[in-house]
Amino acid sequence: MSRSINWAAVAALVLLASADPARVARGQAIGPGFELERSGRYADAATIYFTTVRSDPTNLAALLGLERTLFVLNRMTELLPLVQNARARLPESPALRSLELRVYAALNQTDSLEAIALRWAASVPRSDAPYREWGLALADRRMWDEARRAYLTGRETLGGGATLAFEPARWSGWGGSGARVPPAPRVLCRVR
Repeated sequence: MSRSINWAAVAALVLLASADPARVARGQAIGPGFELERSGRYADAATIYFTTVRSDPTNLAALLGLERTLFVLNRMTELLPLVQNARARLPESPALRSLELRVYAALNQTDSLEAIALRWAASVPRSDAPYREWGLALADRRMWDEARRAYLTGRETLGGGATLAFEPARWSGWGGSGARVPPAPRVLCRVR
């Protein structure tokens, strides 16, 4: 019994020693904000998230907290400069790029949203992530026709086929103009 307790103590020490102190501190900094958010105190939660972002401009958890709380408070315009600053510091971060697209969609700035998505796509020419995130940002705002166009742009750019075929196909009957989406190719397999 004492031998298993010793192994547990050693394992705990190894985990503690290997923990990134900066990551732990970042998580602890927004914990109270998350609790305030859960209890419906969005303005107070936003204050904590703002404080965290001021000291750590690329803190993704705090930026995501601001996305949730500022949306509820109808103050999304305050988030855009913070996300742009974070993106300038970490320009290749897919999470920050996705967040930036969602903020532009929430602000109904579809021209800027498209330009940013296409710039991201140009930087990763074989990836469907920019088109997928662009479409999702629009679909989250129930902009079905624009989302469908984003996915179709990605499909055409990436060579068609089954690329990005699922997303718009699942919306049939969910609103929008009902524009026909090209069918995804069927994959046949033979069972032996």
